Amino acid sequence: MKLLVLFSFFACVALAAAQTPCVSPGVFEAKAYAFDHHERNFVIGKISYDENQERVRLVDAEYENSNLGQYDTLYAFKEKTQYRVDMKTKECTKSPLTGDYFPFGIFPKSTYTGSFILGSLSGPGTGVIVQEWYYKNADGGSVWVQLYTEHGCLPIQAIFIGHDSAGEEIDYHYEYMDVTLGVQDPAVFDVPKECL
Repeated sequence: MKLLVLFSFFACVALAAAQTPCVSPGVFEAKAYAFDHHERNFVIGKISYDENQERVRLVDAEYENSNLGQYDTLYAFKEKTQYRVDMKTKECTKSPLTGDYFPFGIFPKSTYTGSFILGSLSGPGTGVIVQEWYYKNADGGSVWVQLYTEHGCLPIQAIFIGHDSAGEEIDYHYEYMDVTLGVQDPAVFDVPKECL
């Protein structure tokens, strides 16, 4: 009986720990893949993220079926400004950022939907445990599904399904690979020289 009570206690503790969202790194870089299912655009690029300065740098590379072009974009949320450089023409477009800044990571009030293994845990270095989180926006019609590593809370995948402000359907799929902590060059968050 004592063994059953002890097992139940540890099972409850483990379940409660799994349901507490982990905290993602405040500064990281990664390869980012984005697919817009509605527009049929597939883009691959490099993302640099700094939570403290509320800056995100995204360097896109044009990929198959994409008519978006190639851009180097700095989102400077504290300044509420977006700097976008067309990689072909080297022209800069500076525009106001109207959206709110959301720290990268599991959204507050998300629901833990479970954990699974990518690969295998039968040998060292053969797999990773992943947590899945579900978030429904206050508007009731938009949802996020987010996947993060259980250890380190590194982003793996995010899926957004909903509508934009004009009522158009949105269906985005993001994947993150080769995530590294920190940034190689802090100047990545400087305003691009083409925009000065």
